[in-house]
Amino acid sequence: MKLFLFQLFLLVTSLSATSQIFTKGNDESKIDFIKKNAPVGLSFCEELGNQMIETREWSVEPSIIGFYTLTHKLPNGEIDYKDVLGYLYVPIGSKKYKRVFIDTFENEGGYAQIISIFHANADSDTSRELGVIIRWQEKHYEISGIFYETRLYDNLQQGAIASKLTYLKKISEKVSGGFDGYQKGKTLLSKFKTAKEVKARLKKLGY
Repeated sequence: MKLFLFQLFLLVTSLSATSQIFTKGNDESKIDFIKKNAPVGLSFCEELGNQMIETREWSVEPSIIGFYTLTHKLPNGEIDYKDVLGYLYVPIGSKKYKRVFIDTFENEGGYAQIISIFHANADSDTSRELGVIIRWQEKHYEISGIFYETRLYDNLQQGAIASKLTYLKKISEKVSGGFDGYQKGKTLLSKFKTAKEVKARLKKLGY
């Protein structure tokens, strides 16, 4: 039931975003812009404030990437937990933007940390895709380390602004780092912890 309600929430917010236009003030910083336009039910992600970036990769004027958190309130005194949600604000005119949903970076026993945002070619066309590297701290019985995941998203098509980026699952799995640390007495090492390592692997794969 909780999963259904969460999926319904994402559907409603993504559909409403397609018709919304967001205006950035002349002297407004990108962080203030992100804060002001938090989707209903979400909060600006203070922990990822340094990841508010601008990019001209898919647009002439800078697009803005920002992150918010969705807090899940649990009953019976259980500890609340948060998911991180990423959005891309794409310019459509002077100080005017449309909002595109990137993805939900779920809480996996700990807070999702966004450690790298980059662009690299990951499919058959010439446009570069968006890459995000996420990590989660993991510490349980006989397990201590960090889990690394890479998620790649297809570029936006010119002249069309979708409500959500397309996740490229197959190629993402080929460049995801996995667990790095100690697990049941064994030391495991991740091969893909940085954008440089991911880009090098994508080139070897022919992209």
